[in-house]
Amino acid sequence: MRLSAGQKLICIMFGCAMLAVIAFVVIQVRSAGEEKLTPKQIALMEEELGQLGDPDGEVMKLREMGVTDPKIFPADEVMIPDRSTILGIEVDGKYRAYLANGMSDSTSLHIVHDYLGGKPITMTFCDRSNCSRAFLRHRVSSEDILMGGWSGEEMWLMIKDKRYLQSSKEIPIPEHPVEMMTWGEWKKAHPETDIYLGGH
Repeated sequence: MRLSAGQKLICIMFGCAMLAVIAFVVIQVRSAGEEKLTPKQIALMEEELGQLGDPDGEVMKLREMGVTDPKIFPADEVMIPDRSTILGIEVDGKYRAYLANGMSDSTSLHIVHDYLGGKPITMTFCDRSNCSRAFLRHRVSSEDILMGGWSGEEMWLMIKDKRYLQSSKEIPIPEHPVEMMTWGEWKKAHPETDIYLGGH
């Protein structure tokens, strides 16, 4: 039996409607077994996964613990160019250098939780802004000092779940002086130094 043009149109419309109904049912069945996320859960997922951006300035939220057991080497046991940039600190007559390139390879290396002269030190370095700061942790746990991501202009530090710009004067832990110079300059000034080269 040959269908008229009107009958063909009705059949096509009926077929489309049936496909839409089937698609709706499939979606409902699939989503029925999935747990619906609350707004708080979604916010936590965004916090953990980060709002990843590019180096051109987009915001990137992270929660990186950093290095908690840095491997330290005596100066005479390493072979690195004298022109390499280091971050140098002194605590109670003890000297330590941190290789800037060694703290740049990944976001998890931008913070190093260390001890020097018997005192808990946290060294921070942002390779994008070429900025470094060190802090005396005192009673603040290293677990409460995290690399918080990229603000769009500079690195964030997360202290007790609150983000601060790395340059902020509001960071609630005491700062410790850091010198940025070449390895050759630092080694000449402090031949008794040791050095952290990077990595976990």
